[in-house]
Order: sequence, then structure tokens, then C-alpha cells
Amino acid sequence: MVRSALQDAYVLSCAELGKRFEQNGFRFLKTIPAARRRAKDWDFQVRFQSSTRNCAGRIVLNVWITAESRLLKRYRQQIGQTDGNGIFWEGYLGFLRPDGGYREWNLWHSPAVVLNTIENLVRSDALPFFRHCSSISDSPDSLPFSRHELSIIEPADMIDLLTAHHLDALVAGYLGGLERRSLGQGRPVELPHRAK
Repeated sequence: MVRSALQDAYVLSCAELGKRFEQNGFRFLKTIPAARRRAKDWDFQVRFQSSTRNCAGRIVLNVWITAESRLLKRYRQQIGQTDGNGIFWEGYLGFLRPDGGYREWNLWHSPAVVLNTIENLVRSDALPFFRHCSSISDSPDSLPFSRHELSIIEPADMIDLLTAHHLDALVAGYLGGLERRSLGQGRPVELPHRAK
């Protein structure tokens, strides 16, 4: 009986979060569970995950962010990458914050506060990141990502994305910034970027 109540609380919380992002073009997918939006060639997901160790007093909710590009997937398949997926970035919601990291929330005591906190973090961190991803080809002379976002994106994924979008000049600038950083000059990657 307790297990069913815990599962119900988790499922209802996921559905509530999914509903909160409908105004931003997201659709709640109950089977995953995730809020999902397609924009241009992108598939953005705010995915929810729980724990098999939930018990009375503890209902875990983790939030994953995924940015996947159909163009990136097609490019990777063309060059023969074995996985051939289009995932550009995937990680916990907290990683999108400079002061963040792994975070799980407990829905047991104050689910309304938890859901409001998660909603605010998605709106302040994930939605801008999704906008930056979908605007990659809007300006061929600058990257749309913030400095922090550049620091959490794997270089190979950034190079694949830029190459898939035929932004070769940005690849050269990006590699130059990585080279300066790896030579121990202590400077972050210095590239033209639009995001604040």
C-alpha cells in the first residue's frame, strides 16, 4: 500500500511539472516521464527520474535535461560514428548552474515547494540553454552559449554540432580557445558569444 502511494505521489508530481511547461511548447510524455518540446531540428526534454529506494519519508525526484539534434544525429551517422545518436548535451538540471551540481529533491514533506523550485530552475537555466541550442545557426560568427555552458559541453560534441551546421569558422575559434586553456594560460575559452 505504501509503495503505491509513493508511486502515485511521484507520478502526479511529474505530470504537474509537465503541465507547467505546456505554455512553453512542451508536451508531457507520461511513459518516459518527461516534458518534451521540438524546435527546429531539436528535441528538448526535461526528464524526471525517481529511486527504487523510496520509502515513507522519502520520495526522490531527479531532473535530467537533454538537448538532442536531428541534424547532429544525421551528421554522426554520415561519418560512421558507432552510436550515431544526436545527443548534444545531457545532464542533471543542477549542472546548468555555475554554482550547481547533482541535486535530488524529496517530495515527501513539501511537494509544492519542491515543484516550484524545480520549475524556477528549469525556467532560469534549462529554457535559456534550449534557446541557445536552437539558435546555433542564427549567427555564423558567434556562439550563443554562456561561458558556463561552454564549460560543461564536451568539446567533441561542440565540434560535431558546429560541423553539422557548417560553422567551420567557429570550429577554428573554439579549438583555439581550448588550446589556450590547455596550455595553462589560465584563461577560459575566449570566443565570441551572445549569451550572458
